[in-house]
Amino acid sequence: MKPYHNREWLCEQYWGKSLHLRQIAKQCKVHHSIIHDWMKRLDIPRRTQNEAWSGRLNPRWKGGRVISKEGYVLIFMPEHPDSSGRGYICEHRLIAEKALGRRLRLNEVPHHINGIVDDNRNDNLLVCTTSYHAMLHNKLRGIRRKNVCG
Repeated sequence: MKPYHNREWLCEQYWGKSLHLRQIAKQCKVHHSIIHDWMKRLDIPRRTQNEAWSGRLNPRWKGGRVISKEGYVLIFMPEHPDSSGRGYICEHRLIAEKALGRRLRLNEVPHHINGIVDDNRNDNLLVCTTSYHAMLHNKLRGIRRKNVCG
């Protein structure tokens, strides 16, 4: 019996190992349409388009590390309680949480001491309250204006 005739085996390849139909077909040395037909025949549900192409399953997956428009490093971590709707969280938040040994509170933010938002070294991050962080930036803005205007 061919392995793809076995429901358990096919389920394990598709759902357990998260392989695509073409990958399973290549393993079995058959066309992917044969795997598709057998999945229908064995009543194995298919992944939705979103499930099939999200995260690590996407052929364009780059390891889950991207740069936002603002220059922040984002890490794909959908299981984190504070991740965005797309599953990303700012790397500097993760580093601050690891250093503190706990999650950041709602009123806490990591501040980049040198102002470079993709420099997420632990010694460049200062965890402060949101109000203190706003005050810091207002003061820095005032200092920069003085330097520019003389």
